[in-house]
Amino acid sequence: MATKIRIKFISAGFYAILNSPKVAALCNSVADQIATEAGEGFEANHDLHWNYGGSGRAGASVWARTHKACVAEATNKVLSRAARARR
Repeated sequence: MATKIRIKFISAGFYAILNSPKVAALCNSVADQIATEAGEGFEANHDLHWNYGGSGRAGASVWARTHKACVAEATNKVLSRAARARR
């Protein structure tokens, strides 16, 4: 006989984890690794604060800084592949 299991999430706990300096450092580290893997012309953008419901979560992004990098992403998907490799 199956029984129902209820899970109650503690929002304050999620908020504390998602806004912690360790999560911000992890985001920055992964962005750096992806930018390095993608190659020359790609750059990590650190210390972004995504606004999900006003929470100000830490985040990072990687972007093509040069025209050559933009062309490399458009033709060979080097940034996409580097991001996929980090999963």
